[in-house]
Amino acid sequence: MPGDDDTALQFPVLIGDIGGTNARFSIVLDANSEPTEPQIVQTANFNTIDEAIQAAVLDRSSVRPNSAVLAVAGPVDSDEIPLTNCPWIVKPRKMFASLGLSDVVVLNDFEAQALAVVALGEEHMEKIGGDAPEPNAGRVVLGPGTGLGVAGLVHALNHWIPVPGEGGHMDIGPRSPRDFEVFVHIEKLDGRISGEQILSGRGLVNAYRAVAKADGKPAPFTTPAEVTAAALAKSDPVAEEALAMFVTCLGRTAGDLALVFMSRGGALSSKA
Repeated sequence: MPGDDDTALQFPVLIGDIGGTNARFSIVLDANSEPTEPQIVQTANFNTIDEAIQAAVLDRSSVRPNSAVLAVAGPVDSDEIPLTNCPWIVKPRKMFASLGLSDVVVLNDFEAQALAVVALGEEHMEKIGGDAPEPNAGRVVLGPGTGLGVAGLVHALNHWIPVPGEGGHMDIGPRSPRDFEVFVHIEKLDGRISGEQILSGRGLVNAYRAVAKADGKPAPFTTPAEVTAAALAKSDPVAEEALAMFVTCLGRTAGDLALVFMSRGGALSSKA
């Protein structure tokens, strides 16, 4: 949080992580407090983010936040911020009146995750491969969820600077002979296959259906949870191959992004 100056947010502070499917809200009472237990809601159950905050937080607590910091799944570049995979439009200025807030800070959700990375210790990470990361070198964070979130992190002038982006919309293509057999069956969006057409919840289902079509096999599962469970249980070869393709594509994308950002500090995949 900012220091005790004119730019500091006034406590209590409402913090929110708003994705395409779920939104999580907590309150931080003061600079020394941990966030309260998060209230989790499904975005589809509310017409607006204001309604969700009112129902999930304000109607359930006697504490009235003065400020809000909201990390949203979408590009933040105006006073009206549409979410990429959700019909909500975040309108910070409207929240002053509708929710009684004096200040609202909105940032991209993976911009927030990139900033959080520097606060994590080794106990919060699982090293997959490669050499030890360089302490102040660039980093990249990505994570599949409803979509594919991506952000970079660079160190300059003794500060960490997040670089938000929409990397989930980069094209992704086949590499192996098997990929070429399967990719022709992956559902396209606007005539192309972007990263999150594979590297997201719906993307895993897309990959599963594509593998099934390539082999002329049935595809009874309709949710990412079903595909993942069958793959981990090794009860469905199609699901196993789809999950393996998902993981391989995630690794390829992480490597490509590491090259873009010269991420000698590491490429980190967050949990969805």
